[in-house]
Amino acid sequence: YLNVLLQILDYLNACRRAVYEMPNEGEEIQNSTTLALQSLFHRLQTDVDQVTTRELTKAFGWNSLDSFMQQDVQEMMRILLDTIEEKMKGSAVEHARKT
Repeated sequence: YLNVLLQILDYLNACRRAVYEMPNEGEEIQNSTTLALQSLFHRLQTDVDQVTTRELTKAFGWNSLDSFMQQDVQEMMRILLDTIEEKMKGSAVEHARKT
C-alpha cells in the first residue's frame, strides 16, 4: 500500500512540486521525512530500476520490522500529509496547502 500511495502522490504534479519546494536546510535524510520524500520523488522520476522506500521509512522512525507490518493506508496517508502540512507552515510553499 505504501508504494501505491507514494506513486499516486508523485503523479500529482502540484503535490510533487510542493514537496520539492519544502525547506530542508540543516536536515539529515535519516530523520527528515521531507528530505526522504524529496529524494524518493526524484528517484521515481529518474531511476529506471526499482525504487526503495527504505530512507522514508527510516525517517518515519520505523525499524525493519515496522516496515513489514501491515498498516492502514488511510492512516498512513493522514500521517504523511499532516507531516507535509506542518513542514509547509510558514514556508514559501505554504500556499500549496490551499490548492
